[in-house]
Amino acid sequence: MAAKEYLGICYGPYHYDGQAHKTPISKAQLEEDLSLIARNFPFLRTYTIADGMDQIVGVAASKGLEVALGVHCYPNN
Repeated sequence: MAAKEYLGICYGPYHYDGQAHKTPISKAQLEEDLSLIARNFPFLRTYTIADGMDQIVGVAASKGLEVALGVHCYPNN
């Protein structure tokens, strides 16, 4: 399973110009970003529910993605 091989893909939403912590992240951006992730990965991890990221689990589920929220993963850990 790819999730075990890769420990999921790490997702941070602040990737557009001008975005940083405290930038509101729209559900539309999450939908777009997670659609791209779902093409190649079954699992993602992220570390916050701030700035609209509280919507991540629902959006991920709608794309068939599993989520580790707030979980730091390290190889062999």
